[in-house]
Amino acid sequence: MLVSYAGLLVIFGWNLAVNQDGLLVGTLLVLASAISFTLYQHPAKRQMLIIGAGLFICIGMSTAAIVAIAQNLVLAGPASYLSLSPQVWFYGLALSLMGTVLPSFLMNAGMVRIGARTTVSTGAFGPIIAVWILS
Repeated sequence: MLVSYAGLLVIFGWNLAVNQDGLLVGTLLVLASAISFTLYQHPAKRQMLIIGAGLFICIGMSTAAIVAIAQNLVLAGPASYLSLSPQVWFYGLALSLMGTVLPSFLMNAGMVRIGARTTVSTGAFGPIIAVWILS
């Protein structure tokens, strides 16, 4: 855990030295995201034990998708979907499955088995793995 936070400090310090534009706002947005995610994880295990991890994540993902599509329809109109190429649709589908749906199912299935606290502690290795992969 200490190594994870030390890695985050190194990345933050590097960004502070290289490019300060938007760093404070970006950091606060990420912190707000982490806090909201923690508030989600705490009561989530109880619900997953009642309805199952699969149904729980399907309800969450479906709700998020409906809200996102509705927001885009209000802001950009239905024509915005028609102007996208098949390649953009393919990449969007691949990104949604590999970057959102699959990780969510895996995390929630793990949370049911090991609990929210251990899930959060284990998830702290994510930034270290991301730095290693992207280096």
